[in-house]
Amino acid sequence: MGNRHGSALGERLVHESDVQKVESNYDKSQFKILVVDDECEIVDILHRILTNEGYTCQVCTEPQTAREWVSQKQFDLVLTDIQMPNMSGLKFADTIRRKDSQTQLAFMSGNKDIATLTTALNLEPVGFITKPFSQEKVHELVQRAFSHYCTALEKERLQKQLTSQLSATAKEMEFRSERLAAEQTLIHGIINNANFGMIATDTTGAVHLMNPLVSQMLGMPKIVDQSYVGLPLAQVVPPKIIDTLSRLMQEVLEDKALQEVDCIDGPNDTMLNIIAYPAFYARKISAIVFVVHDITEKKILQKQILQASKLASIGELAAGVAHEINNPLGFVMSNCNSLVEYLDAYKSYISALEENILSENCEQKNDTAKQQALNLRKELDIEYITEDASSLLEETLSGLKRMSKIVADLKTFAHADRVSPERAQVNTLLEDSLNLVKNQTKYNLEIVKEFSELPEITCFPNQLVQVFTNLFVNASHAVEDKGTLTIKTSASERAVTVSITDTGKGIPEKHLSKIFDPFFTTKEPGKGTGMGLSISHSIIEKHGGTIIVTSEVGFGTTFDIILPIQGLSDHSENKE
Repeated sequence: MGNRHGSALGERLVHESDVQKVESNYDKSQFKILVVDDECEIVDILHRILTNEGYTCQVCTEPQTAREWVSQKQFDLVLTDIQMPNMSGLKFADTIRRKDSQTQLAFMSGNKDIATLTTALNLEPVGFITKPFSQEKVHELVQRAFSHYCTALEKERLQKQLTSQLSATAKEMEFRSERLAAEQTLIHGIINNANFGMIATDTTGAVHLMNPLVSQMLGMPKIVDQSYVGLPLAQVVPPKIIDTLSRLMQEVLEDKALQEVDCIDGPNDTMLNIIAYPAFYARKISAIVFVVHDITEKKILQKQILQASKLASIGELAAGVAHEINNPLGFVMSNCNSLVEYLDAYKSYISALEENILSENCEQKNDTAKQQALNLRKELDIEYITEDASSLLEETLSGLKRMSKIVADLKTFAHADRVSPERAQVNTLLEDSLNLVKNQTKYNLEIVKEFSELPEITCFPNQLVQVFTNLFVNASHAVEDKGTLTIKTSASERAVTVSITDTGKGIPEKHLSKIFDPFFTTKEPGKGTGMGLSISHSIIEKHGGTIIVTSEVGFGTTFDIILPIQGLSDHSENKE
């Protein structure tokens, strides 16, 4: 049952103010008392008093017999007389104390000898009763002993409870430690084998985590034994990339949000996508995590897809372009044939004039030659030829210019994008796009142009022509018989807006959220790749703009394109 005579821990667990509450948890009948006195009358009185109060009490008048009882069973309190024949109460109590330090002792005596009392005190009794004694004194002493008993039991219970809790806590901590170690091993394994680079720093820029791949991506020496931990970021990564990482870190700390940038900062000018995001603890940023992807192959693939989309559009436009070129080519050839005949007539007329003018009888034949020349002029219709030749040449030149423009626009559209953006006029790009799709739109669309005066914007012109051309072709496909294509432009201080509206069959609402997804198309098989609007969306986003679609089935569709005037720097590198 543990030591009932005082442990510092126990004293803290059971405060004196809680003694009465503790006592109420225990039954007095469980408290076993042995009374030893050689006077029968006294043991009878004490037995009656104690049993009346609910205690379990046994009495004995022989110390030797009492000693045997104590050796056979556990008593919680032994109340013994000090002076008894055959064996003194002190010797009896000393025997008990040597055997069992848990049993409480109390003494009765009418002897006030100092030496005897001192010996008794050395046995650490719970109290004394002086003979003759009153019932109140007995009650007070036994109550004190019972309180010690209850307190000791409560201490023991709480100690067991605490030990159990500590054991459970220790096991839980051991389990959590093992789990944490396993999770850390797993996380480090995932990070070290990830197909992206990672760097983690604190808010001052000191590096705490870095995986092997990032050193390869950034052209750094191979990581050995985490020697980088605690070093400033500037001492770990190459100078070429530190400005980019420092700027991203500053933006994350200021905005408390994810930041992203594409840059050409890797070794051998590889293209990198770097994402920086904050890690929070107690609602404060505790770390910055950089995730690095090598996007060189992705960008090359995007260029190839963009160019393939252009080639697909060229194929779709080819028949119309051939028709557009064939019309002026027909009348140019006809005009050239007429001009050849006219030239033959001129040659005949001039030859006859020379023959008459240079003959020997020129003067005598002057009047006759003149009349012959006039007759020949009339016969050859020189006056009509002279007038019609000018008209034919003008028409021929116009047709040639038209063919040249179509071919030039087609070449411009098919050509790969320039490396750097240019200043361009959106209205002009719209006109160029309309010229490219003229053969596809002229049969079923009436073109309504409501162009406002616009400032030049910084852009990749070929890419915007690709967007406009794709939207015009889609509008032509959406209008089954006859319809209208309305193109409006407007400008604000910061942006240019282009609205392209057709009166076609419209797009169902369930499809509106998907039309910019790659490979999504509502056209019949073979009439669409599903990449046109996806690429158009990417191009507009690349220009820092937005493209918004609204549509109503049976009434038509409107695409609103908003392009920032300074969305691209004049000298920025093309990150595509």
